[in-house]
Amino acid sequence: MNQVNQMNQTADDEIDFFALFQTLWGGKWIMSACILIALLTGGSLHNQKVTVFQSEMMYSIDTLPPFYTEKEALRDFERMFYSQSIFQSWKKISGNTSLKFGDFSKTKVVGGFVLAKGQDEGLASLKLGKTGERFVEVKTNQLNILTDFFDYANYVSVLIKDNYLMRARNEINIIETKFENYSTATVPVFSNWDKTPLNEAIISQLLALNDSTISQLLELDRFIVATEEGAMVLVVERPTQPRGDSLGMGIVLFISGMLGGAIGGFVTIVRHAALSRKKQVVEA
Repeated sequence: MNQVNQMNQTADDEIDFFALFQTLWGGKWIMSACILIALLTGGSLHNQKVTVFQSEMMYSIDTLPPFYTEKEALRDFERMFYSQSIFQSWKKISGNTSLKFGDFSKTKVVGGFVLAKGQDEGLASLKLGKTGERFVEVKTNQLNILTDFFDYANYVSVLIKDNYLMRARNEINIIETKFENYSTATVPVFSNWDKTPLNEAIISQLLALNDSTISQLLELDRFIVATEEGAMVLVVERPTQPRGDSLGMGIVLFISGMLGGAIGGFVTIVRHAALSRKKQVVEA
């Protein structure tokens, strides 16, 4: 008995499947019309949408002097990158460029008031990635603009290196001058002191101070030598190939066709159910 019921159930399922197929086939013109409308609509919307291209220029710390931390150096790069005076200086040197400071500045003038721009309003902006990497994001597919931003970022990097190098040399001169004056002033005193516990403690502190001074001089000297040999405080990598943020036409048409077919099938099934119900009511 159970076997007979299972056979009947299988037969009902097959009948339902063929009935559904026949229903959809009967509404093939409705489904075709829905698919065609969906394809036309999807293609039209895709053509009207403006594709926004973007490229990235990674930058990272390479060499630092002992008086600066990585956080301070990155803050200096951001401050100088958004400096109008530095941009104008670079523009005079670069000569032929279409870039304007307003293209990527952090502020805008609206009705006579200076307002902050949104994060994605500028042509270029400094970004922090999910894994901590830092990069300059440039929204364009024009290679000449990418090259200009790359040159400008490197110009800022060179300015930072020159500023840090000048300060390192100044600090070496200051430390050497103070060390020489301090040593000259204390040497006569050492010769007249007795080796009391107090005097021995002071001498130990002076020797420790000298070691610290020598350590600072060595760190400053290493930084100066490294930068003179070509090391940079901050390295800017070349921009990546621009990529668009929108789907391709083929993907849009495929999704539109699938959506149109689904809508057409649904309309066909509902229409068939309504006609069948109406027919049953009339026959009753």
